[in-house]
Amino acid sequence: IWCSDGKHWSDRIWNNKAALQQQIERGLMDCVSSGVPKDEVVKMLKKNLNVGFYQSDRIARTELTHVQNQAAKDRYAAAGVEQYKYLAAHDARTSDICRELDGKIFNLREASVGTNFPPMHPFCRSTILPVI
Repeated sequence: IWCSDGKHWSDRIWNNKAALQQQIERGLMDCVSSGVPKDEVVKMLKKNLNVGFYQSDRIARTELTHVQNQAAKDRYAAAGVEQYKYLAAHDARTSDICRELDGKIFNLREASVGTNFPPMHPFCRSTILPVI
């Protein structure tokens, strides 16, 4: 909380966090389980929450990155993998933080979103690979 009225940033941006959460969860489930394109989730968020394309796209991309990396982490743990390698996108849009983490190896049990595990920031495109 950083505002004098005691509200979180997200409370100020989104008037109804419960509706936002439901829309995101439904959209992510559709993307992951049914193969619905991310752009359809973005359109749905934009329309139903009355927000702009940029905000909808940022939420959808970042949350999908989180779900995909968490699922990979869970699969690796179930397979007995103990470490992962951070893999950043390799292009001009790669953030400094992801570029610095690229190729580094971490213990799976010490994975921490935003510290050493993607997503590190909004629009993060990084992922993890198992170290065998």
